[in-house]
Amino acid sequence: MAVTSTPPPAPPEVPELTIIAVHGNGGSKTRFQRAQPHMPHSIRFRAVTLPGFADMPRDPALQSLYDYANYLRQIILEETPPIVLLGHGLVRRLRWNTSSALPAPSMALCCIHP
Repeated sequence: MAVTSTPPPAPPEVPELTIIAVHGNGGSKTRFQRAQPHMPHSIRFRAVTLPGFADMPRDPALQSLYDYANYLRQIILEETPPIVLLGHGLVRRLRWNTSSALPAPSMALCCIHP
């Protein structure tokens, strides 16, 4: 008896969903990178470290939460909707500025331990 297997489907050229994972205060993208291998091929998973955290150099132009929200907005606009913004307490504080970066049906917010 021969055993055959079907290879997994190739990842789509355009992901069905993008998850942008942002760390909390004192964190970095490594908090979320462990989840990346467990994501289906149809999901683009992007863990980011904000400037001034972990090994990311501080950006003197980023002085306020509003500045960080604009930085995060640029990351969001680089991606193809629909987008889920996933994060800790810092994302909760940035959400009002970043959630206006895209129309509501294109983006969702998920706060862990807000």
